[in-house]
Amino acid sequence: MRKNVGKEQKKTALRAAGRIPGGAESRAFLEAHGLRTNSDDPRSVGAFEELVGAYPGFRWFIKDGRIIGFDGYPQIGGENPSLADLVENARRMQRGEPPLLQIDTFRPSMQRQLKPLLDLGEPGIEFARMLEGLPWSMPPVEMVEAYARWLKRALDGELTTLVSPVCPDYTVEGGRYTFSGLGNGIGLVAGRVLSGLPSFVNFARRYKIDLTIRVVIGDFEAVDTTCERVGLTRQGFIGRLRESQHAFAQAFVTRCPRVKLETPLVTEMANGSWASAYAACVTAVERDEMTGPIKLKPGDMDRIMAASRSLYQRWYGPDVDALVVLKRQAPEYGAMGMVVEEHNHNPLIFGGDRAVMAAFYQMNATKLRPVVYLRAQAY
Repeated sequence: MRKNVGKEQKKTALRAAGRIPGGAESRAFLEAHGLRTNSDDPRSVGAFEELVGAYPGFRWFIKDGRIIGFDGYPQIGGENPSLADLVENARRMQRGEPPLLQIDTFRPSMQRQLKPLLDLGEPGIEFARMLEGLPWSMPPVEMVEAYARWLKRALDGELTTLVSPVCPDYTVEGGRYTFSGLGNGIGLVAGRVLSGLPSFVNFARRYKIDLTIRVVIGDFEAVDTTCERVGLTRQGFIGRLRESQHAFAQAFVTRCPRVKLETPLVTEMANGSWASAYAACVTAVERDEMTGPIKLKPGDMDRIMAASRSLYQRWYGPDVDALVVLKRQAPEYGAMGMVVEEHNHNPLIFGGDRAVMAAFYQMNATKLRPVVYLRAQAY
């Protein structure tokens, strides 16, 4: 009984503040505004879609016709307001009226994780919001400290570079690589990067950061076995990479005009240092020093292999030893981290492939290299 009294008191307080409590009152509001029906499943899909557009980072997911969860559900004082409350608040803002709800900027757990950025004040807060909206893959707090160091240098006027390594345009079916051929357009990973770059560009413009974007494509993959598999000579393989980079540049310019963009091959960016960087990283793997300053936790390698196994099976077959392939591939990420650090001003790496590979960019690093990854996607 006491619990029910408390609930009613809370609802009364919400109504007095002009808000809409959850439950029957929220459902009635949504139905009256055509945002909840008896025919759709889920019934409040219209409300969810309004929230996606109004609250950065909010996403909802469906499986088997049922809602299974939310990402970034807006909170007030650590509690979830009703759907109707959020919709009405969003509509007020669209009308140019002051918001009725004071939405938490970040959940308490995220505030602890993002503290190095939030301590920079408005630019750090807005950078964190921008990352949430990508959406990004949340890194350990040590990496957020690296973001803060990078951002402070950028805000202080240093030349700054955003470097995005992308894969060749291998054939894709159902959103996953098949590796049966090589195209000359914007590949799967490059397309993900392209979708995220405008957020960085807009942030840089807002805070007058002198930003150059370098999207580099992996020409080191043009080895004999790969060329044979996709039916091309090495010269033909490299030619298609250049065509892919041209297609990327054209698409980028339509989205982000008047931005400094470079689209070299990886070895061109490395300016002769790729082979030595790669060799140094092969040695690091042999010494079991695959992640530099980042210390993997128990189970991390199993998680990385599990996230990579399907990709490796599509290339090498169902009986592939994922650990062997991973140790062969990790030096490519390490070498990329080394040449990015050596040949770019105040660089930030922005990745669109497997987020679990981020730690390998730290190979042979003396301090953490800032690496932002888009949220994981099976490809």
